[in-house]
Amino acid sequence: FMSSNREALKRQGILYPDSKPFFGGSSQAHHEFAHAVAQDTIGGDRRIQRFVSTLHSAADHYDHIVLSSEALYRHVLRSPQQEPKSESDQFAGRVAYMTRIAEILQGFKVRPFISFRQPENFAETLYATNIARGRDFGTFSNFVEARRASFSYAFQLSLLERLFGDATVQKFETAAQIGIVKSFFADANLGIPPEDAEPRLRSR
Repeated sequence: FMSSNREALKRQGILYPDSKPFFGGSSQAHHEFAHAVAQDTIGGDRRIQRFVSTLHSAADHYDHIVLSSEALYRHVLRSPQQEPKSESDQFAGRVAYMTRIAEILQGFKVRPFISFRQPENFAETLYATNIARGRDFGTFSNFVEARRASFSYAFQLSLLERLFGDATVQKFETAAQIGIVKSFFADANLGIPPEDAEPRLRSR
């Protein structure tokens, strides 16, 4: 929805930047930006710097700049080709990743917005997605253990609040009943969506 209505959003004072010219990939969200932060490479740093520089240049012209990516929630920061080997590694890597995000976005007044699903539903969906992509985590229990930080909502929220201050929390199931777009705009205090349209939700 956001990427399809960039021009209409701009007229409402909302910038949903296109990160594709900087990182490649899709123009629909900011997954490649999130991936570049996790990769922690020199080339990635240069692309990040150019992208964020354009955001700073645009900030005076808009009331809000919105960045969105599910990857921002699940990435950890680690050395190349190094997988977290313990639960403490997962949480430490998550803290390091979000700390780097905070450093990159220094100078902006960041207001995190997070939508929590029922943990069981989220785990099942994430597991099915990874299996479909050919990633073998073994049993479902092994997968949940390997991604425990992702399902520790209290930890995730506390981390956001420590780094950025107040965070807006949404319950996904409730938002889906109201309408994802309408609910997001209302909860994030962005006004009324430019079009009365709702994206089609994926079942998985």
